[in-house]
Amino acid sequence: MNGETGLLVVNIIAESKMEFFQFILNDAVHISLIGQLWQKEELSALSDAIDSCIHQQQNIVVLDLQRLSFISNQGLGLLVRIHSTLEAAGGNLILNCNNSDILELFRISGFGEFMKIVNNQIELQQILASIPAKISHV
Repeated sequence: MNGETGLLVVNIIAESKMEFFQFILNDAVHISLIGQLWQKEELSALSDAIDSCIHQQQNIVVLDLQRLSFISNQGLGLLVRIHSTLEAAGGNLILNCNNSDILELFRISGFGEFMKIVNNQIELQQILASIPAKISHV
């Protein structure tokens, strides 16, 4: 996939309060969450998107939480499960967030002790550059 860029847009509508957009850039899947992450449908959709990434051996995932306004305890638990699942698959989860309320939740929950959390593009690019590239065997 080296350098490929694709765009997949997933809108969660109905009674949901969240949308997410997913694209691939330089071997990393970027998923932008917009709105609130708390309802069962939203949690399932995000979990399914991550499962799909792992199934396709796309093990570097950046969750862009810049436009996330709320996350529930279940959402925090899902982030922990996503982190564990990706780590077990040899992958990486990076949380990109500058929302002070959500960052405070991460701090209180101890996320910074075991997750990669950045709050700007420069930090994100530095972490992505430090992750070894996948080696393709033909």
